[in-house]
Amino acid sequence: MPRVREQHDIRDDEKNCSCCGSELHRKGEEVTEQLDRPGQNPGYPECAVQIRLSVL
Repeated sequence: MPRVREQHDIRDDEKNCSCCGSELHRKGEEVTEQLDRPGQNPGYPECAVQIRLSVL
């Protein structure tokens, strides 16, 4: 089954610390998979891999 990677990032204006203005650092990511999602080709499902970044 093909996997489609979909990365969700935060907006550019949220990538800086609200107190000191320094750039936030990536601390990890949360990954979920949705199986049997209808694909672009009828009759061929795909697996959606959702990635949400965590920052510090």
